Amino acid sequence: MAKASKGKRSGRPPAGKRPGERVSDYPRFALRIPRPTYEVIQALAEASAAPQWRVISDAVDAYIESLPQDQRALLGGLLDRAEPLLAKPIRAPQVSAMTVLNVDDNDAMRFARSAILRNDGFAVVEAATGRDALRALETHDIRVVILDVNLPDMSGLEVCRQIKNDSRWRHVRVVQTSATFSTPHDQLQGLESGGADMYLAEPVARGTLLSIVRRLADA
Repeated sequence: MAKASKGKRSGRPPAGKRPGERVSDYPRFALRIPRPTYEVIQALAEASAAPQWRVISDAVDAYIESLPQDQRALLGGLLDRAEPLLAKPIRAPQVSAMTVLNVDDNDAMRFARSAILRNDGFAVVEAATGRDALRALETHDIRVVILDVNLPDMSGLEVCRQIKNDSRWRHVRVVQTSATFSTPHDQLQGLESGGADMYLAEPVARGTLLSIVRRLADA
């Protein structure tokens, strides 16, 4: 019989946060952290006899408790929209039939975002104004809209409201983005007044953008 590899453990994985949960059923994500921080996590895990994921989870909970009220309110608003979405496993979308509308009047930003989406297999339609975005929705089968707040002809918040209030586009999911609406109050206002499914502050990391779009595309 082959000898078990050193360091590998068998049997039931550590319990989750709530009774009956299994860690193996939790969503997975990749995280790069500085070496000194990783060593601290390891040391805390060994000292407390807790798995590393629990050490990180407890640290995040403590950090959230220390936030000002406006930032906690923003986080609550984001989680209310994102929890059903982020709880779903990421499945590869049927990208051959999946089209994303990328709306931004900044040519460089629009080009870079479209390149990321196309490299991941999505079809991309572009628009530089709010009116062009609404016209694109009428002529293409759009599933997800990435919509900048600051457009030259009309606010992205107004574009989002028109999308959400039109019965033809009930299936369309909207990600509102902005480099200027950076405070928690601004971001929460963007979610509430525009009705977007998600709000992202620029710059948005490639992995974050693709993760959100994939989940919305499969919603």
